[in-house]
Amino acid sequence: MASHRPYERLLQQAQRLTRRDEYWAGTTRLARMWVTPKKAPPYRPYMTLWLSQDGKIVASKVHQHPPSADKLVAELLQAMRRPALGAGRARRPSRIYLDNAEQVALLSPVLEALDIACVYRPALAMADEVMAAMETDLGAYAPLPGLVSIPAVTPEQLPAFCAMKEDSH
Repeated sequence: MASHRPYERLLQQAQRLTRRDEYWAGTTRLARMWVTPKKAPPYRPYMTLWLSQDGKIVASKVHQHPPSADKLVAELLQAMRRPALGAGRARRPSRIYLDNAEQVALLSPVLEALDIACVYRPALAMADEVMAAMETDLGAYAPLPGLVSIPAVTPEQLPAFCAMKEDSH
């Protein structure tokens, strides 16, 4: 194994953890909310979630930019060593499901060293539910309603709204 990886020590520590026959789900998504720092431009953060098979949040992290593969590996290894409060003891899952095929390709070689299968799943309903709940708790609201859902707006009025929007640019 190459020792130049920034997470090498975490990897060695994770190898000593008990391996449990359970799966975890992982996702990194652009949140449906804005962070508005006082002295920097606003941005939409990326949220990474690691969930145990019973839906408990093992770890979560907010990033200003999409996390690198090394950062994801380090976060996951740290989650195995020190799961969030209420998510159980330190352990290695036997499988990890990710909804990003590129991340599966990047994380698989590292996880193989821990005897953890890394599997692509295009949809992770559990992650969708937890992410939506977190966004709501953090003050992100449901997507803005479409114009047609506003009682006073009729479909016949929509072309006029679109024309007004174009004129304002």
